[in-house]
Amino acid sequence: MEDIWSTLAKYCIFILSMKNRIEFIDIAKGLAMFLVVWGHTASNAEMQSQDCYLITKILYSFHMPLFFFLSGLSISPKPLNSFSQWRSFLKKAVLTMAFPYLVWSLIYCDFTYQNLSWVFYASWYALGKVASLTSMWFLSCLFVSKVMVEAVISFTPRKAWTPIATVMLLLGLYLPKISIGYPWCLDIAFVATSCIMLGVILKNKFIVLGVQKLSLLFGLMILSAAVFAASIFIGADNFINMMMCKGQYGTGLWPFVRAVTGGFVVILYSMILHQISERSNRAFIPWALLYIGQCTIGIFILHKPLLQELVLPLMTTWFDGCLSLQLIRFFSAIIAMFATLPICAIILHYVPELIGVFSKDRLKITYSK
Repeated sequence: MEDIWSTLAKYCIFILSMKNRIEFIDIAKGLAMFLVVWGHTASNAEMQSQDCYLITKILYSFHMPLFFFLSGLSISPKPLNSFSQWRSFLKKAVLTMAFPYLVWSLIYCDFTYQNLSWVFYASWYALGKVASLTSMWFLSCLFVSKVMVEAVISFTPRKAWTPIATVMLLLGLYLPKISIGYPWCLDIAFVATSCIMLGVILKNKFIVLGVQKLSLLFGLMILSAAVFAASIFIGADNFINMMMCKGQYGTGLWPFVRAVTGGFVVILYSMILHQISERSNRAFIPWALLYIGQCTIGIFILHKPLLQELVLPLMTTWFDGCLSLQLIRFFSAIIAMFATLPICAIILHYVPELIGVFSKDRLKITYSK
């Protein structure tokens, strides 16, 4: 059965694109990035409150698990069989994830040796202690998760991946909580690794799904959205603001139903957008999302201060009384995300290393030393 899926997946990849990237995944990343930016329009006080707005709870119920799952869909699992391969992998992981984390966490905080130690601790709580950008936890967590995923791929047979992902999920959920969080978000990384591994395991099936008839994709999206909505109303008593950064996932089955169905809606919508754009000349929105999906790290690093310190205050001042708070937040998220793109372009042109982009030649020179 696995050989059948692999054959179909290879054929579908050829049909979808002659490029190395699978476009509906980048579109989904673009949509997920917008959901993150939109979620960051909520104030810290609101995030900590039990009276958090419903739309904020909805956004936080699935957007981070979705990001990690999409990361898994982007991976072509290849075991590393030698020390040199592991050295190259770890070097690249440090340069593309750990290095931008350290640089930007220090940029966003006041430098002291004590603050430096908290930045190196690299948990959401530690970043909060130094008043740095707390959303940088994503990069430290992603770094640890990618290393763990590669270890699973390299040292275990494929048939063991699903049980291992399940064990990692349980470890992440039930490890004892620490007031300052685990170093480098280790407890959250177990959950993130399970999400990434799920993406790796299901990649071929999602590639095949991406080229199915639009009627099927629409039907699945409507069904998933209905289950997602039902999980909100049925599990309303337990619908807390899920914050993966703090290891807060809620209790019971409903948080997992929301995480799975909410993410599935976004992926199905991305597949639909991709197919429609392929069949028509109106491809602006998918290609814009493709570009955003390929610049997620830069947007993730840069958008929050711009959004919270400039765009949202200005939009609130100008449109308070004309638009509802939620509409102001929605449009502010759109403006902030697109305003971040030229900044990303400038950094990519002059100092791409700041957002984890290193040329292959430069990496080879580094390894040769």
